[in-house]
Amino acid sequence: MPISNKMRKKMEAKKEAIKSSQGNNDFHYLKPGVNRIRPVPLTEESDPLPEIITFFLDKESGTVISPATFNEPCPIMEKYEKLLKSGSEDDIELANKIKPKRRFVTYALKYEDEKGKNLIPGGPRLVLLPMSVGSQLIDFYTEDEDGYGDFTNAHNGYSLKIKKEGQGLNTEYSVLATPQSPCPKPWIKESIDISQKIKEAILPYTVLKDKLKKFLSGNLEDIPESVGKNGKSKKSKKPKKSDA
Repeated sequence: MPISNKMRKKMEAKKEAIKSSQGNNDFHYLKPGVNRIRPVPLTEESDPLPEIITFFLDKESGTVISPATFNEPCPIMEKYEKLLKSGSEDDIELANKIKPKRRFVTYALKYEDEKGKNLIPGGPRLVLLPMSVGSQLIDFYTEDEDGYGDFTNAHNGYSLKIKKEGQGLNTEYSVLATPQSPCPKPWIKESIDISQKIKEAILPYTVLKDKLKKFLSGNLEDIPESVGKNGKSKKSKKPKKSDA
């Protein structure tokens, strides 16, 4: 049975509200082996390799982008800074577990194969890059005389092969640039604002707070309850500590 236009708009608005509350942290991840990506064209104002601040609490939460990237309140960053200031060895140990990481990010298509024949469905997404990889990409970007230059260029950009080897602290990365070629259709005609894509991927303050609470198993001392209009946190009353 067909639905009315009024009800359709109502359901679409509800869908957008759900998406807004959950954020959009759908990234292209770098897996072990060779990862081939093709950065897509960006707006003139866009930084091709912006720096972001991330947290990794656990596998369930995955990597999240901190609002602190844009100098906005972040409950995880607030907790981290408070733990460091306490001077307690236990608090500092816990702080090290939620320590923020700086990464570079690009917005790119990803291929299923290293030869660049088949794109992964879903189009371009944010790709989180270790600082060492970002540094190599900056070298490529600035060495336009050697046939590299702007890898996001619609017509003369190029794909990047990022090889990931090892695990944990022993993980190593290397990057190769492929010959220049046009960006695949239809993205050759696109012009993406990468800052906007990053902002869309940031989870709301309340969602990040809930993830932090879950990670800390309820043994919180002072997690901000909400954020006021002036951007400052409103503190909650301190719950009693458990002995566990």
